[in-house]
Amino acid sequence: MKIEKAKTELQAATSGPGAIYWCYTPAISTVLAALKRAERRVAELEARTLTVKLPQGYVIRAGHPINEGERHVMVPKDGGDWLSSFDVEHALLVAGVSVEEKD
Repeated sequence: MKIEKAKTELQAATSGPGAIYWCYTPAISTVLAALKRAERRVAELEARTLTVKLPQGYVIRAGHPINEGERHVMVPKDGGDWLSSFDVEHALLVAGVSVEEKD
């Protein structure tokens, strides 16, 4: 059963001709109140915007001339194409976003 349908049925049961019997169960009004609070909280979270300043990017540069063909070095540069996962995670945590590790 969908939440909207359940909510409609509960509201009808507590306000219809048989409402006198439902009024004796405070669990119904508690569930409806909790549902209303949860819907309000979801609306608040959906309306919220969060701005996160991403860290400085990196670019790839050839390494030492001895190993130039084998090794590349990541060099910090504004507008670089690569981001460090540690730097991004730190920026998100500072902004208040929780980060979960994938297994």
